[in-house]
Amino acid sequence: MLCLKPRRNQTGAIIMSDERWMKRALALARKGRGRVHPNPLVGALVLRQERIVGSGFHHAFGEAHAEVNAIHEAGSLAQGATLVVNLEPCCFHGKTPACTDLILKSGIKRVVIGMQDPHMRVHGRSIQILKNAGLDLKVGVLEPLCRELNAPFIKYVEKGESHVTLKMAQTLDGRIASADGSSRWITGMPSRTTVHKMRSEHDAILVGVNTVIRDNPSLTVRHVRPHTVNRIILDGEGKTTSDCRVLYQPGDTVIAVSENADADRCRNLEKKGATVWRFPAEKNRIDIHEILKKCAERGWLSLMVEGGTDVFTQFIKAGASDKVVVFIAPRWMGQGLPVIDMPGIENPNEALAFRIHQWRRRGDDIMLTGWM
Repeated sequence: MLCLKPRRNQTGAIIMSDERWMKRALALARKGRGRVHPNPLVGALVLRQERIVGSGFHHAFGEAHAEVNAIHEAGSLAQGATLVVNLEPCCFHGKTPACTDLILKSGIKRVVIGMQDPHMRVHGRSIQILKNAGLDLKVGVLEPLCRELNAPFIKYVEKGESHVTLKMAQTLDGRIASADGSSRWITGMPSRTTVHKMRSEHDAILVGVNTVIRDNPSLTVRHVRPHTVNRIILDGEGKTTSDCRVLYQPGDTVIAVSENADADRCRNLEKKGATVWRFPAEKNRIDIHEILKKCAERGWLSLMVEGGTDVFTQFIKAGASDKVVVFIAPRWMGQGLPVIDMPGIENPNEALAFRIHQWRRRGDDIMLTGWM
């Protein structure tokens, strides 16, 4: 078999493609998950003769952008270097100065960009500024991966709604709880650890009031790095009690109720530290898209929905799910609560399609990720 030696430059460094460098930038960008909202996830590299002389990512909202961190780390070595960044740099002064100004000042000569920024204040403007200044630009490198990483930011800009991930844990026969509502624990510890990591990467998590009443969960992040998570309880009738655990955890707890909910009970919840969102509702059914808009207004761009049956059904009926993650445990339950409760169909071809993106093992469980 013919083995080709990697190409090297005059210093002996292996010459890597722009795509491979972009993967490095994306890996850096992911480190900001759960901390940068409502900003996008961005990672950047400064390259000189195929070597990284500066790297950085956006750590938190209001702090320096990825390009700034990478260029500052590179220092004088940025002169004549290449900048690789997964999102078009900003060109306006907000909480931080415009990144385009620093790029031009640093002496960088080439910029590799994963995707255009969808925000109207940037969208293509930074690219044009850098081109007009004589820099060599390459745009659209690994764009599908770049768009996938910042899907919440893109949806926020284009639709004004939070990006939704439905997280389901079920048995082989599609049950999320036994007939009496018990659901602890269907999946194994590796799956549960993954769920806590997912929580830490989302701006907020949502459950239905029946889950709160039945399980009295804390809805916190455990088993992974410490992270404060925000919680939303979908509670059209206003049944949440003032002694439930979610009210006494770090982070914000929001109770989404209909305008028909008992006013005294809502005021009592607010005294306990909860925020109550009131929505117009028909038969105490709140429009899911109105909740997503409210979340986006608050800066919560990514929402992880953890059920139960009624909540999953509402989101799927509303066409409000962007991503679905299903953990399947190798066990049968028989009678119990289904994942969703919708009228059956006569023709299998009319069934809702689940497009699988990837599957992984989590201990004895299977984790499927895809889209509806």
